[in-house]
Amino acid sequence: MRIEEIELSQAHLVAEGYARIVADVPCSFQVDANQFADGVVWDGADNGLHRNLSDQRLLLCRNPTSADGFAHVSIENRDGQRCGVIRFLGFVPGQRRAGQRLLEEAEALLKAAHVEVIKAFAMDYGYPFLLNGTGTLSDRLHHVIALLGTNVYSVPCHPMYPLCQEAFFDYPEIDLAHPHPPDDGLVVRRSLEESLSGLPQAVFRLEFQGTEVGESETWSVGRWTKAYGADQTFLISIEIEEKWQGRGWGRFLLQEAMCQMVEFGYTRASLGTNAANYQAMSLYANLGFLFRGTGVTMTKVLG
Repeated sequence: MRIEEIELSQAHLVAEGYARIVADVPCSFQVDANQFADGVVWDGADNGLHRNLSDQRLLLCRNPTSADGFAHVSIENRDGQRCGVIRFLGFVPGQRRAGQRLLEEAEALLKAAHVEVIKAFAMDYGYPFLLNGTGTLSDRLHHVIALLGTNVYSVPCHPMYPLCQEAFFDYPEIDLAHPHPPDDGLVVRRSLEESLSGLPQAVFRLEFQGTEVGESETWSVGRWTKAYGADQTFLISIEIEEKWQGRGWGRFLLQEAMCQMVEFGYTRASLGTNAANYQAMSLYANLGFLFRGTGVTMTKVLG
């Protein structure tokens, strides 16, 4: 077993191993070698946060007959601070020794760069085809979570919730009827934006008697990756101003937005929220979304 560093331009060499590792991860898409290589250098779409990364490295763990896992590490320079980032760490279940060797080598590279904190699976630096591009570590990869935990990585606190833990929901094969407004005076206004997927994305604004009270924004996953099925999937968010919550307006806006997106040609919706945001989770589950699991970011302070 040996660890070797390969260039980002050689990312296609680990695509097959990546597919084996994430085969059961929900809210993700299958990719071929070229699509995987494109995703590794993805710039973060509109937010451009990936441009904060420098000195990206790919580490590959090989045995005599195959590759057992790989790690993708980088340096983040953001807001005047410098951190280490493990964008991805994966290994075949049962090959814990390979995972440990990869992690040790990744940490050695980051320590040599004089960082004080390492973020593993940082939310802002994901692959566009994995967990909706969030960057977090799926709970389906328990063996990776366990490896990080035994190496003194932990889940940090969220500013509003107990942990930085994302809950993922999915609505395949959407079959909804346009809802009736729960209150007179409610109007949904739509603005469209072109997308590289060929299907538009949209912002839906909810007005009550002429005043904007909420918004639902959508994004075409196909604008980020050419992975199979991505062009018919959209991400969606919902926000209702606090004073207007509890009236069923969020459910109305979300359902209306989804109905209109289906009319554009989409068939699947995905979304996420903090796993402790029970109010949002209740809304999604009762509308028909299926809970698909959670994702976490883990950090380690270097001594």
